[in-house]
Amino acid sequence: MVVNEITTTPPTVGVNLPNGSSYTFETGSAGSTVPVTFTAATDFGVIDTLTGSLDTTPVTDISITLDGISTPLTTGTSELLISVPGSYTITATATTAYGLAVASTSFTVEESAKPTVTILTPDDSLTVNRFESDPVSQIDFTYASSIAAGTITQIDVTVNGSPFVTTTSGLGSAAVTGIGTLNSSATETFVIVVTATSDRGETAFDQITVNVIESDDPVTNENCTAEIQWLRPITLGKILNAGQKLPIKFKLRCIEDGEYILDDGVVIAINIEPNGDATLYPSGQNPNNETYKITGPMYHKNFRTDRNEAHEYRVEVYRPAAPGSLEYRSLGSKLFRTKLSGKSDKSDKSVKSGISDKSGKSDKSDKSGKSDKSGKSNKPDKSGKSDKSGKSDKSGKSDKSDKSDKWGKSDKSGKSDKSLKTERSSKSSKSDDGRKSNKSGKSNKSSTSVYQACINWWNSWSFGG
Repeated sequence: MVVNEITTTPPTVGVNLPNGSSYTFETGSAGSTVPVTFTAATDFGVIDTLTGSLDTTPVTDISITLDGISTPLTTGTSELLISVPGSYTITATATTAYGLAVASTSFTVEESAKPTVTILTPDDSLTVNRFESDPVSQIDFTYASSIAAGTITQIDVTVNGSPFVTTTSGLGSAAVTGIGTLNSSATETFVIVVTATSDRGETAFDQITVNVIESDDPVTNENCTAEIQWLRPITLGKILNAGQKLPIKFKLRCIEDGEYILDDGVVIAINIEPNGDATLYPSGQNPNNETYKITGPMYHKNFRTDRNEAHEYRVEVYRPAAPGSLEYRSLGSKLFRTKLSGKSDKSDKSVKSGISDKSGKSDKSDKSGKSDKSGKSNKPDKSGKSDKSGKSDKSGKSDKSDKSDKWGKSDKSGKSDKSLKTERSSKSSKSDDGRKSNKSGKSNKSSTSVYQACINWWNSWSFGG
């Protein structure tokens, strides 16, 4: 008898789905649906069971719908709803009377999130009001972007459709913040758009509108049109002696309403003409040092001129174009001059001649004094009999010469040397004819010149005082 030996084998099983696949679900949704398909087969007998499991903690049994159970070929299908991102392994098990078979595969589930972005400040449709003279208006805006899963890899900002540079922090993470600044000096509208992009290429954006409205400046003392009113002594136009101190005084008044302006932003600039560097004097409490002082409505600066040289000076007053502005506008200027005392006249000759009004001893200090001595002689002289010549002999004591004595008795007259010539004319008393006596007329003219010179000196002295 022949006996045939038969060797049986266990069934086979496979996981068709998922098979190394990746599944994604949106943040906020129920999760990702993962399809499952198993296949089991056997050459001996039939498939008794076909089951599946998921490697969660604890392990999750998969509910499978079977087709062909108890036959040599069986399939099973199912769907998994997974709401937690991660890597998973699914296992299928098939059994027959002759053994079992196991198969598994891995897959991943990812959460897909769109970024969010919000412009935090300012509010949408913000209106910024400004005046024409205001400094440039700066409008800050801030934004924030975040993502529930993934990272924010890029932020793009546009203003009125053009790229705009902002300061951003946190790029490459799940939370990003940023700030930008708009500058405006006119009426205009800004449309700000901020776009965020995630590492998965998802994008989101936010936008706002900002309006800037510029109005004409209101008329106040701070920004009205100013006019300068120069005060004495600079308005007298006098020439000062070098080294003399000049009180510079003026007032400022609004053209619109006539009110006085008290603005400590005013700057006084003084320079030597034509191209000297200007020295600037700001407001302070002392008009004598490096500042000027405002007393009542008056601006006051005491300026000491150069004592070594004669100059022409320019005084110019500047005022800020608007409160706080770095732009200054000139309100007006004045010129004044200095001279070196004693070097612009002829008084040196008078000094050399020894004639000094202050000395009172001119009779002994010049040749005309000798002429007077001859006048005391009993010897008659023809010119001495002439009235005019007599007056010439007494020219040092003439009425007009007395006026010269009254006007300060100073050699500052600058023209005393003409008087000197007059006294020398007393020598003409030795002449038999009266022709020399006509020179005494020069004494009269000299007295007038001295008188005028004293007047000029007096005005100069009064101005300086």
